[in-house]
Amino acid sequence: MKLPVGQTVRAAYATIGQHGRRFLVIAFILTIILLSMTGVVSALAVKATDDPAMLSLIDGLAWILIAPLVTAATEIHWLRIFIIREEHSGSAYFRFRLRELRYAAVSFVIWASVTCPYLLAYQSLFQPSFISEASQGVLLLIYAAATIASIAVSTLLAAWLSPLLAAIAVDGERQSAAAIVQLTRGHRLRIGLVFLLGYEVLKIPTIPFELLVGEALDGFGLWNIIHVTYSMWLLFCYVTVTAEVYWELDSGQQVRDLGLVFD
Repeated sequence: MKLPVGQTVRAAYATIGQHGRRFLVIAFILTIILLSMTGVVSALAVKATDDPAMLSLIDGLAWILIAPLVTAATEIHWLRIFIIREEHSGSAYFRFRLRELRYAAVSFVIWASVTCPYLLAYQSLFQPSFISEASQGVLLLIYAAATIASIAVSTLLAAWLSPLLAAIAVDGERQSAAAIVQLTRGHRLRIGLVFLLGYEVLKIPTIPFELLVGEALDGFGLWNIIHVTYSMWLLFCYVTVTAEVYWELDSGQQVRDLGLVFD
């Protein structure tokens, strides 16, 4: 049976609508932790160099390295709540063991791949000679291209890696790339569509927001706190879609395996 795209997307939005507001609190806490840690890195970088392009690159790399470690426990707890009905526990948001480390390693691949188009674009945008010569239209075109590339890469990776994240989170049997390839075979396009419709569209508000406030997205400023909090809340949406996809695929696989037993 093929993954039901519409049904899965509707189920994800129902969960987001039911629980989304309460997770804003957790998103805000994650924001404060992330901004504090990346702020320390930025302060050290400022002392090491005054090159805007290099500072932008260091900030981007800091997010890629730090964010998966900070959010791993939270994402795992959400997945375990959604998939195996684990009881909610405040301490679970802060535990870090081998499971969280493995999850963070896979998340790092996703964060790095999705962020790279932005880093490349920002590297170009921060070159003084380029800024002086390029028109506003060209700058916006580069930003739009980076956004589209990021969304495309994010959707593609979601189709391949999201079930692996879920399997690691719930201590499932399929915690290898080969097992996930087998599980998602014939479903990857549908998984991509689910993530495109159930998650990527929720990123759209960030595009005009980033263009309007621009340079204000730095440090502990109000606009940056709002922006990062929304980004952290989007993780809840990503995890919700991941849980729905994994549940549909894994339960379907269990039914097929049961059929083989009785054949």
